[in-house]
This record gives sequence, C-alpha cells and structure tokens, in this order.
Amino acid sequence: MPFQKGHPNYNLRVSEKTKKKLSKINTGKKMSDVAKKKMSESAIKRVKRIGINPPHPTGIKHYNWKGGITPTLKKIRASTENRLWREAVFARDNFTCQKDNIKGCRLCAHHIKNFIDYPELRFAIDNGITISKQAHTKFHNRYGYRNNSKKQLEKFLKS
Repeated sequence: MPFQKGHPNYNLRVSEKTKKKLSKINTGKKMSDVAKKKMSESAIKRVKRIGINPPHPTGIKHYNWKGGITPTLKKIRASTENRLWREAVFARDNFTCQKDNIKGCRLCAHHIKNFIDYPELRFAIDNGITISKQAHTKFHNRYGYRNNSKKQLEKFLKS
C-alpha cells in the first residue's frame, strides 16, 4: 500500500530487492480479526464522512458556482442514455471499426445523421455506427461537423 502524504516515506522509491525482502517477511502472516474489524470500521467512517459532508464545498456553496449553467448538450452527452446508446452501437457492431474492420482499437460511436440537427434520432441505435477514433477524426476533417449525410458516410467507408 502506498504511503499517505505527510508520511516520512511518502515519495521514497523502494528497490526490487527491498520489495522482495518485505514480501518474504510478510508472507504467511495473518491479520487478527480485531485488526480487520478496526480497519473496516475506519474505512466505513471515512466513506460516510466524505459522502455526507465532503471535505470541500460543492454545488451552490462552491466559490466558483455560476448558478447551474452547464450547457444542455454537455448534460446530454454525459447522460446515462447516451452511454447506453454508445454501448448498444458497439455491441451491435461487435466492437469492430466498420471502416477498417479492426477490433481492439479506440472506438467512437458516430451519429449517421447529426446529433445537433436530428435531436429525435440522438439515441436511435440505427443512427449510430462504430468507427475508430482515428477514422472518426478523418471523417469530420473531410466533411465537417454539420449537415452530414448517409451518402457521405457510405463514400467514406468505401474509400
């Protein structure tokens, strides 16, 4: 376990030899039930304290609060519905880039009809396609971010 800030060995680098020595010393040692219970209670208290009364002001009490002005599109993109849409598109396409037929790369769920221009299709699984991050960037560099069509996507996938 790493040392906490303020501990004398906080930024100390430990050699592999020392790690092996400590591992050998601690191998087979068992923690007593009392010690386990104390650690558990301490962790629970810590979680409750941070959860109920965070260590710093949040929301309206924070010094930089501007009245809850998070842009609507940012809220939509961070929503559970959007996450589920992306996962459904990835699963349908078997987590494979549809342009390069590569599996195991960084993937993007691309909207066939624009996210902004077609709000009713934002979470329609048929309006999404899985492409790699690199291919996604190339598509938008070539065709821009607005007024994209299915024809543009088909042409891009063939090239």
